[in-house]
Amino acid sequence: MSLCIFTIQDKDYYMKKILIIEDDETTRFIMLRILNKMNIVERVDYAANGQDGLDYLNASTEGPDLILLDIKMPILNGFEFLEEYQNLESGKKAKVILLMITSSLIDSDLNKANSFPDVKEHINKPISERRMREIATKYFQIAT
Repeated sequence: MSLCIFTIQDKDYYMKKILIIEDDETTRFIMLRILNKMNIVERVDYAANGQDGLDYLNASTEGPDLILLDIKMPILNGFEFLEEYQNLESGKKAKVILLMITSSLIDSDLNKANSFPDVKEHINKPISERRMREIATKYFQIAT
């Protein structure tokens, strides 16, 4: 299981946890840098594929506030993850905001992402600090 955890100390936070499910190390690094700079989350966990993301959620007693999910990944891609995610017990996903992150401009990918009720929206990569601030404001009422 390729799971990494970053915990930032000595700060007040608006969110407890974010789970990034993304296989690209550069994209994960950029998102982590942005989140650290924004100072809005206590802990950022990441999984390199959908299967590791599901394993994380199944093992977790307290789910994340936000999941950022890539579409194209090895082992279990974003759509396969979503099919399995629908079967999780409702308590594991009750208050989770799930956003798909993608570099795909293919209409069929975007339509498929929108067909899953748990997906709030899709976001184009790379995610900018401005876009993360919009997400924080929209879903968590964080004035950043």
